[in-house]
Amino acid sequence: MATRRESLKILRRGACGFYFETAGPQDRYGVYRRGVAISDVAPQITSYKDFSEAPDAVGEPMFGVVAYDAKNYIEPGLSSAHAGLYPHPTVSFFYPTELSLEPGGYLPIRPSSPVPEFPVFEPLISRQGYIESVGRLMEHIRRGDVYEINYTFPFAANVPSYFDPFDYYERRAVPVPFSCIYHDGERTMLCFSPERFLQKRGRRLITEPIKGTLRRTRDPVIDKRMRRWLRRGAKFRAENTMIVDLSRNDLHRVCVPGSVRVEKWCDVRSFPSLYHSVSTIVGEMEEGQRWSSAFGAVFPPGSMTGAPKFRAMELIDENEKFSRGWYSGAAGYRDANGDFDFNVVIRAVFIFGDKMFFHVGGALTMDSEPEAEYEECLTKAASFAKLK
Repeated sequence: MATRRESLKILRRGACGFYFETAGPQDRYGVYRRGVAISDVAPQITSYKDFSEAPDAVGEPMFGVVAYDAKNYIEPGLSSAHAGLYPHPTVSFFYPTELSLEPGGYLPIRPSSPVPEFPVFEPLISRQGYIESVGRLMEHIRRGDVYEINYTFPFAANVPSYFDPFDYYERRAVPVPFSCIYHDGERTMLCFSPERFLQKRGRRLITEPIKGTLRRTRDPVIDKRMRRWLRRGAKFRAENTMIVDLSRNDLHRVCVPGSVRVEKWCDVRSFPSLYHSVSTIVGEMEEGQRWSSAFGAVFPPGSMTGAPKFRAMELIDENEKFSRGWYSGAAGYRDANGDFDFNVVIRAVFIFGDKMFFHVGGALTMDSEPEAEYEECLTKAASFAKLK
């Protein structure tokens, strides 16, 4: 298997391409720790209909990304009228003409040289606009329409002349379990996701939503306290309970009755700068269910929508100002046997032409305070890039 640098050189050659790696000990993309796939032609699958009708076992894998608004093709009654930040197909998948996969455990990632900086980003919604939107959503929570909802907004910047996305990805050294880079000839996505959306191996389905994130500190005493707080704090446990119930409900749609269970609840996973609270829900697919039925039953990721899920998605469409695009969708692969592994597209930058974008957001509940939520979003954004 080629090194990271060699793999990214291969990625540049393709009309489209996908590179992924598992740079962390917690988990990995299926049974692989690194893979690169390219195609000599543009993505062959660009609609959710074609994606969902791809056979279970075709003798060749496919790689790509599914946009958040694929929900409109999965759930009758949903629609979106947001302005798009960049043109993008709902689905962008390709069958590789060149493929290299490396089995094994996680990759130790070390910086090869200083990482080039992102440019300065600015939010595309004002503080007041955010507070007003969150206030409206809080009214829905108080009325009982939803009890949790994920609200997001975008940041934008001009692509500087010095910035090369492949070079940036190559030199970035933060260990992330579900990291990937994807390009389709027009758009490039750099994704540093820590979250698995859904994995299928045989008839076993696994989803691992994240609910709860705390920044680590260099003080070992305080750091240990933060980890304990994330595991035991009432707010985090309540959020995990909600997402576990939602995920169980989604899996029940395609799984054998009685097979869906929670393997881990509020499991705190450690990263160099963050702690995440992760729950693991598994189930056994019913005979006769297709791989795409399993994907559609759980999509979009519950951690990026809310509960009840359908109503939360309606309210997101009513209150967010811009299309999420590929953000909060899913990126990954489906192999030749119909098994698959997908991440949740978060902590991602999208590059189109001379513009680049990323989103931040968070879960709103009854106890949320709009001003505090906005400040938390800015903190998340500032940990990712410089802000104007």
